[in-house]
Amino acid sequence: MHKQNYTHRVNIWPETLAFVGFTAACMSAYAENLPLTLAITETISRDSNLYRVEPGQYAVADTVSSTGLKVGLDKSYGRQHYMASLGTAINRYFDSKNLNNTSYDLNFNTASEISDKGLISIYGNATQNLARFDVAGYNTVDTVKNTQKSSSTGGQLSYGGNGALNPYISINHFQQGFTSTNSNYQSSNQNTYGLGAYYSVVPQLSIGLGARLTRGD
Repeated sequence: MHKQNYTHRVNIWPETLAFVGFTAACMSAYAENLPLTLAITETISRDSNLYRVEPGQYAVADTVSSTGLKVGLDKSYGRQHYMASLGTAINRYFDSKNLNNTSYDLNFNTASEISDKGLISIYGNATQNLARFDVAGYNTVDTVKNTQKSSSTGGQLSYGGNGALNPYISINHFQQGFTSTNSNYQSSNQNTYGLGAYYSVVPQLSIGLGARLTRGD
């Protein structure tokens, strides 16, 4: 596959937002401390084996155009830290137009300090993409448009801090689904529970031991 990327990226920082606030006084106090990122991308790729057939079989080639937009937020407020990003792309196939689709990727994460040593974090993400064509267990090539959707939400509560033993509990919910019935065996819906402790050697390094229990189908 040969791929070329054409990317225009714009970073919006407090200085720029302060100017916006100058023109709109009602937003100035809020805009001065709101770091945002904005990325606009255009990708043209050539796929020489679109349906991922095995060697010796007839391979379909196509050119794909992907126009993307991504917005990000990274903000600290007191003892809270917020991170969020939203990306979406319009994907267009030159020949196999039945595969045209819109993909997205949404992420959210927030961490909040509790008292002096407690920390609680909550996160979530959701994605939508065109699923892979090489579905295991099938001898024929499935050329039907198959959209894969997945999402995950969860959180963790810990207590300790740097240079101390940090016990924690965590919970996560994950689900995944497909629009094609041929991929139903890959669908899942599960909950994961965690319990353990870790030691923070330095802020960038920790050593721990824990256990997880997963229930789902």
